[in-house]
Formats: sequence, structure tokens, C-alpha cells
Amino acid sequence: MQRELRDAFGRFATGVVVLTTRRDDGDPIAVTVNSFTSVSLEPPLLMFSLARSANCLAAFAACERFAASVLRHDQQWISSNFARPSLSSWKRVPTQRTPEGDLLIDGALATFQCVRHSEHMAGDHMLILGRIERSAARAHARPLAFFAGNYGSFTPDQGPAWPMAPADSAGDEFTIGWG
Repeated sequence: MQRELRDAFGRFATGVVVLTTRRDDGDPIAVTVNSFTSVSLEPPLLMFSLARSANCLAAFAACERFAASVLRHDQQWISSNFARPSLSSWKRVPTQRTPEGDLLIDGALATFQCVRHSEHMAGDHMLILGRIERSAARAHARPLAFFAGNYGSFTPDQGPAWPMAPADSAGDEFTIGWG
């Protein structure tokens, strides 16, 4: 049943997002997710989920702030880098720090700076809601997307371009959401 469920969820094409925050000691932490969605325009809220077993869960559950960077089609390597936070590296990842201390991925398709609003346990995941303080979007850039274990992209005028490349070994986790 669980494999069938993962396969079914894998048929839902999603964007790819890198979430960033800081641990208690001040060190940055990031995780790649595709379980990310808008919740409300008034007040401006978004939501993501992390597995209760994720090694980054404590940092995101306790943080005051976090940021989300929606990746472009050519940022697949950043997605793979943060797919397993225990193995991720900040080396070579272009970031910018905001005045509030948030870390954003340079050149991302869209970014959101958030204050943690609430969290809710839901089965084997925790749902985390953030109140959006600032957002920005890049026009005329192609998104990095994920579908059926593969990265892909599309352009509104040309339609889908699948597959770009298979996911690395973290792909199985990404089908429902890394983290």
C-alpha cells in the first residue's frame, strides 16, 4: 500500500523549494521539499511539511523565521545538494542574506521570507505554516519541476519538457517530500 501511495503522489507534478533557517547555535540549515503550498492571501500564509524523522525538523519547528526559495530549471544541483541535509554543503551555493537574517538562494524563481505561524502534527509529518512578510518573483524564468522521479521544466509557450534528468538516490524521498 505504501509503495502504491508513493507512486500515486509521484504523479502530481510539483515545484521544487529549498527552505532555510538557523539552528539554535546560529548555523544555517536547509532542506529541499516539494510539499509546499499557498494557504491564504489574507493573512498571507504558506505551508510545508517535513517528516517527523527528518534531522532538520527540530530546527524548523523551533525557528522564529524561515525562508523559501522556489528553484529555477537550472538549479537542480541545488535541489540535490539540500535533499539530504546531513550531507549538504553550503559551498558554492549562491545565497544572499536579508536584513532580517534570512538566507535566500540567489536567482531563485520566487522567494518568501516568513515568520513561523504555527505547526500541526499530521500522521508521520509535521505541517508548518509561515506568515509571509516579503515575497519576490522573477519574470520569464522556467521552473524546476518534479514528476514521477524525474526533474523537468516547462515554458508556457512551449509546453512541458520532460524529463530533464533522473533524480539522484534521494529521489524516492522526494516523491512525497524530502525532509
